[in-house]
Amino acid sequence: MTAAHTLSIYEILQPVIKNEQKTKELVQNIESVIDARIEEKKNGLATKEDIRIVEKSITDSFKWLVGIMITLFGLTITIMFFLVKSKI
Repeated sequence: MTAAHTLSIYEILQPVIKNEQKTKELVQNIESVIDARIEEKKNGLATKEDIRIVEKSITDSFKWLVGIMITLFGLTITIMFFLVKSKI
């Protein structure tokens, strides 16, 4: 937090608490909670590198899916050809 925010929080709490040390401790605790939440928010956001990795993974998965589909289609046609040829 910036010094201006810290000073205003301290000024608001000082008349209520009336103990300088306890007020400073409370302001520091508030700052640490706010900083932790800001850090959580930062860690929750995806970077361009994260998005690129996910896109590559999806692309690779799609390529495998198409390859397997083509293979199964070819296998099905081959089995049908041999069944028709053997007249079963």
